[in-house]
Amino acid sequence: MSDFLFLLLIVVGFLFGWWREGKILVLEFLSAIISLILATIIFTIHPLSITGFILLFLLLALLLSELPYYLFKSFFRKDDGIIGKLLGGFLGMVLFFFLSGALALLNPPSEKSPLAMLAEKAMPRLIILSEKLHIDPPKLVYHPSTFEGEWSSEGLWEGRIEYRFERFAFSQLDGSTCIACRGKVKFLGYFRKGRAPLVPKFQCTVCGRTSDGCQTFEGFHKIYGICPVEEAEKGVELDCGTWTNGNWVVPKGKCPVCGREYRPPLSRILGH
Repeated sequence: MSDFLFLLLIVVGFLFGWWREGKILVLEFLSAIISLILATIIFTIHPLSITGFILLFLLLALLLSELPYYLFKSFFRKDDGIIGKLLGGFLGMVLFFFLSGALALLNPPSEKSPLAMLAEKAMPRLIILSEKLHIDPPKLVYHPSTFEGEWSSEGLWEGRIEYRFERFAFSQLDGSTCIACRGKVKFLGYFRKGRAPLVPKFQCTVCGRTSDGCQTFEGFHKIYGICPVEEAEKGVELDCGTWTNGNWVVPKGKCPVCGREYRPPLSRILGH
């Protein structure tokens, strides 16, 4: 995404807002936010497919924007003059700024496009804010279906990729327990990595180990649905396939999630 396209979208956003005017755009903004929160609550109670979630959101947004408009038609049709148009133009630019940020995630801007890069960097911050407020919508998460699927003799990500549409607030894994040293990990944010537009990154505050969450007891449980101790008991040593450390470990101490503890086999203790 280039700066030219970014500026074009901002201009289009201003013109769109100028045409819609302030009160209408405020109503549509609020209806979209409330609809997203309601759809997320419904999804939490009764999981939906990605298509079902989008249709539910659109239906709620339509109802919550059209119903107040028809109930208070005289208020919304009242001309607010230049102030209303300028407010609409400003809100339109904000709307299209976030739209350009989403497009920048799909089509990365170059280092020569600082404005587009600014929009791209705004998206992870928006996601983290929604996670902290516990109103984060579900995400399309893709990952190898098993830990072994991250690795092969040829390299990374050779296993069967599993797509899951679910609420997964990675930032809430901040402070989880490192499997290597039992230190607390810090959530560093979401970053672009390989094919994925946004990948979470964690780092242990004690040993410096990095991962996408899979090198913590809590994150391993969440991502793979099993304890890392179970994986180690198969004879598998652990490292992250996304943010690789280059050293393989087995879980240290009791798992804070399920209480399992890795006990090395006698052959490993004897060095065979």
